[in-house]
Amino acid sequence: MNKNIELTIHIAEDFKALKSKLLPLQFRLNREGALLWTNPFEKTQQFTIKPLREGSTNYSVKLSRYCEQVISMLTRCLSFFDCDVRQLHYILTPTQANFNRENFRQIAKREWSECSPYIFMCLNRKDAEVVCIIMQDNVFHTRSVHSLNRIQHFVELCDRYSSFFVQETPFNLFTFEEYAVGAVLGGQSRGRTVLRTGS
Repeated sequence: MNKNIELTIHIAEDFKALKSKLLPLQFRLNREGALLWTNPFEKTQQFTIKPLREGSTNYSVKLSRYCEQVISMLTRCLSFFDCDVRQLHYILTPTQANFNRENFRQIAKREWSECSPYIFMCLNRKDAEVVCIIMQDNVFHTRSVHSLNRIQHFVELCDRYSSFFVQETPFNLFTFEEYAVGAVLGGQSRGRTVLRTGS
């Protein structure tokens, strides 16, 4: 399963002003014209900020992967601005080509009530609901978050809800050892693994 996080955030700054303040802070512009931040110690940890349309102060913010460091940096950067997190989208996309929407719908029905076809209210006793939508090719969790300091909490909540759709692979010691040996040897030796069961 691939996990993507996208946010719609209102920032009380136009894009020109936002660029002038963020570009000196380890940001750069990517090919699409979005502000891009990359963790200098882990290049796969990134997020981008771009207006939904030209002249808008509503921004699309996309995280390259789910990890606390990226969310923490995003929160820190935007905490200096007047922000409202209008929407959080947590998108779970199966890596298999044979995604079956009806199967995923049945999984969701076991956990939550279906308020409209393929739309479920994921209720939590401590938090307002998260909406789960079974799309044609992915599972889409969404809700309004409003404050920056609540992003991490609701991402963790969506991550827990999405676990219902992830099929666990049974642990196989032989497969694991073959994989581990192949990784250690750089893929040069994959064929034989010796498992000592006793003396």
